Amino acid sequence: MKLGIVIPFKSKQVSNSWSTTCDALWHTLQTIIQQTNQSFSVAVVGHEKPDFFDRIAQDNIQFVTVDTPAPDRASAHFSHRDYLDDKSLKIATGIKLLKSHDIDYWYQLDADDLMALNFVDTISKQPKASGYIINHGYILYKNRGRVIANDDLILYCGSTSIIADAHMPTPTDFSTTGVNIIPWCRYPHMTFDQFFIQELDDPALVIHERLLCYVLASGDNISDAWRDNWWKKLKAYLKPIIKGQRISKELQQQFLL
Repeated sequence: MKLGIVIPFKSKQVSNSWSTTCDALWHTLQTIIQQTNQSFSVAVVGHEKPDFFDRIAQDNIQFVTVDTPAPDRASAHFSHRDYLDDKSLKIATGIKLLKSHDIDYWYQLDADDLMALNFVDTISKQPKASGYIINHGYILYKNRGRVIANDDLILYCGSTSIIADAHMPTPTDFSTTGVNIIPWCRYPHMTFDQFFIQELDDPALVIHERLLCYVLASGDNISDAWRDNWWKKLKAYLKPIIKGQRISKELQQQFLL
């Protein structure tokens, strides 16, 4: 089993802190580089390549530069839809690039989430399926040293689905509507299990191992913009204190924390 991993990387133009954005990607890539099973190819797709990328010596990890206009937060017409369209175009670009790599399964990983070091090995040992849903994992407040175990990760995290190559078309039209042939570009992550149920009539296999850390409170999450009043900000601050726990040594080793 070979896994194709596509990582859409947001532009410096929409980043609150470019150094934070690059640092998050660096840590994400470290959890890929140190996988116990190296049967994968990775395409990171973005407008600007971080300086550190030239230090990555693995042939199966590459950065792809796009020349489409980046979202403009200064525009009077800017909306969250611009983020989503930009992400979809980058996902489609990465898939097209990796289609020649004999990929068996496809995984879209957000550029700040962390894979357990046995992620690829665990997926490779699963029964063959139309795809997999990673619904068990952790919500990680890395900067605060807290973590919350979560059994409904699909509701929060965009890095929770894997699709068999048979159900992943090769994109040819890179307009915002043309890339909708990619399942990730037309289903939100909260309901992505419905792609397998409604379109394929073949439910995805749910993975019960905790293979993923969804990183929050990094300082540059898109979701930060949704906390637009003091009450939302207070709840977000208190949640890891009330519901979370300290990061154990086991988790530190498993996710390179």
